[in-house]
Amino acid sequence: RLGEGVLEALVDRYDLEPGVRRLRRLITTIFRRVGAQIALGERPPGEFSHHELEPLLGPPAPETVVGSAQRRAEVGRAAGLARTVEGGRVTWVEALQAEPAHTLPAFPTGVRAEALAAAFAFVRSHAQQLRVDPDSLRPERVRVGLASPTTLDESARAGLDLAALLALASLASDRPVRPDVAAVGGLTLRGELTPIEGLPEMVLAAGRCGIRTVLVPAVSHGALVRALSPSTLAGLRLVAVDTAAEAARRSLIDIVIARGIESESA
Repeated sequence: RLGEGVLEALVDRYDLEPGVRRLRRLITTIFRRVGAQIALGERPPGEFSHHELEPLLGPPAPETVVGSAQRRAEVGRAAGLARTVEGGRVTWVEALQAEPAHTLPAFPTGVRAEALAAAFAFVRSHAQQLRVDPDSLRPERVRVGLASPTTLDESARAGLDLAALLALASLASDRPVRPDVAAVGGLTLRGELTPIEGLPEMVLAAGRCGIRTVLVPAVSHGALVRALSPSTLAGLRLVAVDTAAEAARRSLIDIVIARGIESESA
């Protein structure tokens, strides 16, 4: 017998798919492995507890858990959302700058090249608002990429455009991005946000990770609200934004405020 809380724990910690195919496989795995233990005399028949999930199935899927290190407000780091065949996924985007005398080697970033071009253009054109030197970030000394290696197709990576821009704007202005905010949306060279596919699945992934505020393209906000259940919307704050400049205003914070947010989260 599956004890109380087992199904909920499977969905929250191990199942990233929007359907039930993987959930069925997980349940089958539990019964097969526990059945073998009973047949071998390693345990008596009875109830399977949710406390036994990790010893039996291994650690939870990393995308369903946001650790304390990831929830810290750090300069050059932003939470983005992507869609995979398994459903939505929270993907952290990071930006790094080398010293003036050094050049960073090229490497696959996981972020669309056109999005990086738009991000650099945004920083230069909004240098006054960001309070930075427009030439402070040079492409040959800056790298933007994903915090954890993952394989995403072109359509999935489109959702990371806005997060990549926020990570770069954070690095340029030395102001962290709010750790309780995720951003998703395509990006034009003028800094306008474009709609993307799979927003409901992405927003659900943010909720699974404990993120409660999501910046979404304003053109998609109405359809997204209609696609989500009232119970999901009750635990989320969907903020409609039209431009990257508005997204930066809503997500970049001073370091003193960042420390206060971290204290509240703790």
